[in-house]
Amino acid sequence: MVDVCITIENNSKGRIKKELSISQKLIVSKFYLETNSLYSIKKIDKAAIANSFTSALALFEIISNITLDKYVKRKSIIQSVLHSEIFIDWRFPQEIILNSFDYFEGAILVDKRIEHLKTILSLVLKTSSFEELQTSSSRMKYGLEYFKKMDRDLGIGFVSSYMFYNLLKLVTPDNKEITQSSISEAHKRNLTISALAHMLQTSFPDFVEDEDDLDLLIKSYNGGVDIHVEFFSNFCLHKFIENEQPAKNDFIDLGHLFYLNDNMHIVSDDNLFEKLGIKSIKTQNLVS
Repeated sequence: MVDVCITIENNSKGRIKKELSISQKLIVSKFYLETNSLYSIKKIDKAAIANSFTSALALFEIISNITLDKYVKRKSIIQSVLHSEIFIDWRFPQEIILNSFDYFEGAILVDKRIEHLKTILSLVLKTSSFEELQTSSSRMKYGLEYFKKMDRDLGIGFVSSYMFYNLLKLVTPDNKEITQSSISEAHKRNLTISALAHMLQTSFPDFVEDEDDLDLLIKSYNGGVDIHVEFFSNFCLHKFIENEQPAKNDFIDLGHLFYLNDNMHIVSDDNLFEKLGIKSIKTQNLVS
């Protein structure tokens, strides 16, 4: 589904300026705080915060799942994050993915969802109850319900397991013989890169019009999200071999890997990352 809040413009200078401002901060960042670690941000040592960052995706997860029972706690978390000195990468994964394909070189993603996210986060801080938040948000075109719907759709937007499985079936029809060792790393990598390219084609059909364009897009991958490619591939293959269905939030959780580079640790109390062998540490290790 094409989201009207996301468009592409040709603005190479704007893209370069934005990427430099983000990369200069991320070069010195050692830790990425994913969603559940933000619950303890008040306890994290200030020196660790200075070497950390979080993301629009993490804040989106907090706001999209806010309910009457969770309002007070989540409002407090949002306030703590926004009033802290932690750097926030205000990009959703789609922008990071797009920048990982040179096919879109010179193009800049205009993602109005970020503006809407900042607005709804500010609204949470101004309200005193969940009812007030709901009432105020209902007057907005892109209010709370928009982000709740986005949460439901995001698993598909990231690259669903089914797309990966279907690609796998096309090239290895005898499913019973598939093992972790029978599928080469290069093959797994190519499947996931192809799936990411298909996602971009679905999101921006005016820019990737046919199979020839798609082929050029796939070949233009520049390695920008290699950490996600590696671990997403292994995760999907494991689920496929074991005939397991992914948990509801697995794909959003794995979306945090788009923000990582080789020098970073993800700070998380979710065992998923540890099981996948991703460099991760528990939040308590950063508590002063």
